[in-house]
Amino acid sequence: MCSNDRHRVLWFLLLSAGPGTFGMADEVKPFDNVPGWGRVVDPAGDCAFEQKDNMFTIRVPGDGHDLWPLKGKVNAPLVLQDAEGDFTVEVLIQSVEKAENGTAIPGLASTTAFHAGTLVIWKDAKNFVRLDRTDMNKDGKAITSCYFHIFKEGERVVELSPIVRDKPTSLRLTRKADRLTASYSQDGGKSWREFPEQAIDLPVKVKAGISALNSTVRPNTVVFESLKITK
Repeated sequence: MCSNDRHRVLWFLLLSAGPGTFGMADEVKPFDNVPGWGRVVDPAGDCAFEQKDNMFTIRVPGDGHDLWPLKGKVNAPLVLQDAEGDFTVEVLIQSVEKAENGTAIPGLASTTAFHAGTLVIWKDAKNFVRLDRTDMNKDGKAITSCYFHIFKEGERVVELSPIVRDKPTSLRLTRKADRLTASYSQDGGKSWREFPEQAIDLPVKVKAGISALNSTVRPNTVVFESLKITK
């Protein structure tokens, strides 16, 4: 076979191989159950999902996608799996798309442009734990933080948000009976910064996983890596 023929055969194979082959990511549809990650839920029906090896990408379009039962929406995409009893859920946020100045959605209570990749423990839309790695822009000032919330019956009962560096960040939530510890690492898990331990009121059986949030008119793409739930 001559060189040109070999090139034509290879090109045909690439075209016909489909997603997930030759190093391409697998496209994921809503309600798919992705091994190692969980069941994909897209309440707004407009997000995109891809999985490749131990990486999972969520693309959220420029519109309100939030986990905010107070006066906002609980419509952000979620990827959830079952968790029971005492456990730790952990994920690495490789990247969160930059939130640009002046892109906050008009009419919202906050004028801060907000993007986030999020780790969650979930009972329902009014009762959940949320730990964000944010990318924000407030009046032209770029801010990144680890933003910790606990919601109970639709009310936020915990809110803590230390400023962190703009770099890959591991997020971790550890549940022991009715106590919860949130923590983050920015050195590959060599050291962890813990939030104060909190009381929680959640059933033995819950769900845990990831989400991506957006309160801007520009898209937010979040890349997650190595989600794990351990006892």
